[in-house]
Amino acid sequence: FEFPLFMQQTKNFPDIKEPEEIYMDVILEAGDILYIPRGWWHDPLPLDEETFHLAVATFAPTGFEYMRWLQNIMPSILDCRKNFTNFENDVVMIDSLSHQVAEIIKDKNYYQSFMMHHLAEQSVPSMLSLDVLGNGKVSQLDSSQKLYLNANLLHRFDEDFVIINGNKINVDGISLSLIQYLFENPYSSVKDVLEQFNEHSQEKINKLLFQLSIENVIELVM
Repeated sequence: FEFPLFMQQTKNFPDIKEPEEIYMDVILEAGDILYIPRGWWHDPLPLDEETFHLAVATFAPTGFEYMRWLQNIMPSILDCRKNFTNFENDVVMIDSLSHQVAEIIKDKNYYQSFMMHHLAEQSVPSMLSLDVLGNGKVSQLDSSQKLYLNANLLHRFDEDFVIINGNKINVDGISLSLIQYLFENPYSSVKDVLEQFNEHSQEKINKLLFQLSIENVIELVM
């Protein structure tokens, strides 16, 4: 079933039959992770012994979520507030309403507002590094320190900011490139970052990395 939403479960579609052929058969060892795209059948089976596993779902912003968020905008449209009587009488109003809603859906400002709302609610659990960030004598990360950007989705807004872990971060060319690099290269070390951005002042990059760590945008990985 292509791109199912969270409420579209197999039990609600009796006409959809299980596939007769197995596409992939794998054995997971302790600590393994198997990623299954949404819409794929899967059937975990224990191998002659007790087993414990966790299934974790991810929820990216979709057109459905966008339409649901736009319900907050609908009351501002006059035709949305008018009474319905019957289709023949209301068809002109419905036609007018459809054009107004279509313009709202295509409006980039509303799209940006939706993305801002979605990202502001996303929080990535991260380890609290009090030994480094809580030490008043430390103002720079060690070169061997590994870094992880606390973001599952990176979206740049027109006003030159990103939202990561609920934090609104104003970005310039350097900071945006740095954040993009960490997003695409998780667990890079400070040394890796400095080498990647060697055309910029090491002092500036170190200061930026430390500040982003303080704001819980970057996690310090052990």
